[in-house]
Amino acid sequence: MTEPARQLKAVREANRDMHAVAQQALEWVKVSEERVAAAAVVADHGAGLVDAAPQGAGDGGGLVEIGTGQHGGGQ
Repeated sequence: MTEPARQLKAVREANRDMHAVAQQALEWVKVSEERVAAAAVVADHGAGLVDAAPQGAGDGGGLVEIGTGQHGGGQ
């Protein structure tokens, strides 16, 4: 095998390796975006909840949905 052929083979292998790394990075980004979207849903759900009474207030405290006075399911 000539030197240019060896170099071309090495470049092809490096190119393949770079594409594999880029593909993995893209997969990680997609997974991260899914996690951020899920966290946003959880945050949006909890955004309307406040602590109704401080700890030790005697009534057990708990979360109450703002504007409704309804308990938020103990979350």
